[in-house]
Amino acid sequence: MSANIFQAEMTCDELDSFVYPYLDGEFGPDERLQFERHLSRCSRCAQRVHLEAGFHETLRKKTQELLFDPALRAPEALRRGIQAKLRQEQQRAFMRSWIRASAAAVAIATASGAYVYFRPGLRERFAEDAAMRHAKALPFEIQQTTPDRFEAWFQGKLDHRVSVPRLSNAKPAGARLSNVKDKQAAYIAYDAANGAGLGPRRIGLFVFYDAKREITAAPLPSVELDSSHGYNVATWRDHEIVYELVTDLDETDIRQMLSGTQPTARPSPPLPAAEVKPASLQQ
Repeated sequence: MSANIFQAEMTCDELDSFVYPYLDGEFGPDERLQFERHLSRCSRCAQRVHLEAGFHETLRKKTQELLFDPALRAPEALRRGIQAKLRQEQQRAFMRSWIRASAAAVAIATASGAYVYFRPGLRERFAEDAAMRHAKALPFEIQQTTPDRFEAWFQGKLDHRVSVPRLSNAKPAGARLSNVKDKQAAYIAYDAANGAGLGPRRIGLFVFYDAKREITAAPLPSVELDSSHGYNVATWRDHEIVYELVTDLDETDIRQMLSGTQPTARPSPPLPAAEVKPASLQQ
């Protein structure tokens, strides 16, 4: 699908209508994100999609057995008909992908006056992944405690120490282990005051180790700002540690929130091997 078909929060009825396009891989990134966001919040719909996905996989395996297992060999005419249908579906899937890619290329050419191959930088790709993970709103492993307690909880679960920033007008609400792309990360959620009187708004912070300085970012008060999936992502580093703040606040509010945040006094070195718990023991 070339345009976002969901203009607001997805309902159960909408999800029910689009289960098969989702399972067939027809959604673009934004549509898929909204679909999976609803699944993370609705157990009934999640169960429905799980059952449908299992049925699709069983049907695929049985079809393969019917075509290629000598003990279950179907009549030649039936085999040719099934193979023709499979090739037709593969061609349809290829054409859908080609049309989406062509539309994107035309849009880029129209904007720049020439065909341009655009590949986002590494920081932008990390920001996109952080935004998508924040939007899933997965459950916390620890919640409603102090920054010091969060830091103690992460101790030994990652190969680096985690310093939890004290953000202006926001308090930590929960935390869990996560990833950003291929890097293990701490995820800390904050509840920030909402000036419109609509209750707190959720802010997510990813903290990960980047000793090779692959991510382009400077120490506070400088921040690098990117936008992805409806969120702003502010990135900065403290020596070898990279912070990615995911929020729907605008740039002015983000910079104001971070203005009072102080970097740590020294680098956060990797923990000694003896202090790092094996993955099987991580909570």
